[in-house]
Amino acid sequence: MVRFYFLFLAVLLSVSMEAAVGHMWLAKVDYEISYSGFESEELDLMPKQQTMLVNGSNTRRIMSVGDTKTYVIGNADSSLLINMSENEVDCMATLCDSADIAWGRSTLQIVVTPLDESRNILGYPCHGYEVSIRDTVDEQTYSEEVWTTDYIGGEKLNFYLYPEVKGCVLYSKKTDGARVTISKAKKVSKQTAIPARSFLPPSDCVIESCR
Repeated sequence: MVRFYFLFLAVLLSVSMEAAVGHMWLAKVDYEISYSGFESEELDLMPKQQTMLVNGSNTRRIMSVGDTKTYVIGNADSSLLINMSENEVDCMATLCDSADIAWGRSTLQIVVTPLDESRNILGYPCHGYEVSIRDTVDEQTYSEEVWTTDYIGGEKLNFYLYPEVKGCVLYSKKTDGARVTISKAKKVSKQTAIPARSFLPPSDCVIESCR
């Protein structure tokens, strides 16, 4: 009877939290990006802000450096990863299908360790992961601390790199030797509609395959 009571209480708290926070399938997340350990010349070429559009498990990340916008599109519905750059003159995109993504992951040794602690970011309950990545091609190793929430988007948001990491990333800290990159969510906005076309390159974009 006592076990049943605590199980009921846990379910009730979970339902209450879902009602209080609310699950957003359509969202815009604005991030602030900071760096340490980089040369000033490198920093000039790095984005300081990022915007991510979320539609279910599809994501569209937008970053700007000067007149050039860079996009990373994860189309989970079609198992596509699209890297795209665009300025006033040109639009270039690299399209990777599921086989390309699997090949890219095969060159990496990725270990994902869930953390026992929890954290609240912008009012969203988050769980943490420690990710260790070793690139077997150039023998480089780096780590990443990631905090995600289950209250934004679908289950496959991170399908193309860290499918073991569940939820929408609201904070990440990547450490590569002395170089540290921190991406921190500053604002989450509910969206009423995000066109499916947002998760594909424009029709006038020059498209190349990954391999």
